[in-house]
Parts: sequence; C-alpha cells; structure tokens
Amino acid sequence: MSLYIRSVEGMDISILDEPTEGFSRQQMHAFKDVLHELKVSQCIIVSHENEMEGMVHNIHQVAKQNGLTMIG
Repeated sequence: MSLYIRSVEGMDISILDEPTEGFSRQQMHAFKDVLHELKVSQCIIVSHENEMEGMVHNIHQVAKQNGLTMIG
C-alpha cells in the first residue's frame, strides 16, 4: 500500500476497487490512516464494507430496483 501511496501522489483522482477485501478489523482501522496519507484531490472507493462509512466524506449507494440501477 505504501508503494501505491507514493505512485498516486499529486494525481487529481484515484479509484480503488475493493481495497479492503479480506481485511481484519485491525487492518481496516489502519486503512483509515492510509486514506488520510493519500495526496490526491479526489479518491473514489468501491466497497461492500459497511465500516468504510466512517472513513469517507460522501457515500453513494448503487442498487438495482425493478431492473434499473439506482444511485442514492
């Protein structure tokens, strides 16, 4: 992860797809610190982890309703 942090430094946007898959609670807590170290203007995280809610500023949930994808 530290290599990733160095590689995105100064970028305008970073997209992370399920970055905490398989993490323990302790690792999830450490990941919160990693997020604060990122030096990017915007970071988009795709996750199924409910614990991610306390780590980010905005949440947009995506769900299917009657065959349509809804973003809330």
